[in-house]
Amino acid sequence: MKPVLQQSKFTLRGQEVFFGLLITGVLLYMVYGLIYYSIQEFQENVPAVLGGVTFLLFTGGCFYVTLFHSHPKKFNLFVVGSCYFVVCLGYMVYQLLLPSDLLMGLVNTAEIIAQFYFVLFIIHKQEMLSKTKWYI
Repeated sequence: MKPVLQQSKFTLRGQEVFFGLLITGVLLYMVYGLIYYSIQEFQENVPAVLGGVTFLLFTGGCFYVTLFHSHPKKFNLFVVGSCYFVVCLGYMVYQLLLPSDLLMGLVNTAEIIAQFYFVLFIIHKQEMLSKTKWYI
């Protein structure tokens, strides 16, 4: 994923900045709340913080490529980032707050979808790294 991240060009557009910051703030607050709750529950700081930072870096990289790369198949990484967001937060909610079979089914389905689309991303990675100008 690193070569694709390096090839993505960072550009800011007016209205998208506001909505991006708003959505990012809400998502970070959710992650912070769950990490804080897990630290209180398990009394372990390092694994919770390390897991949270790793999770944010991976999903942030997926969303960064989705926003700033010009290849049409960048949608695969958006699906991967979204599904793994559901997986990580869903597992924490399942373990700490709400042990529900329906929630576990949603989490497992999201994980299967994320893995499928990540394999599609890996298959098309070389195509994404080509110097072609994509118009989408």
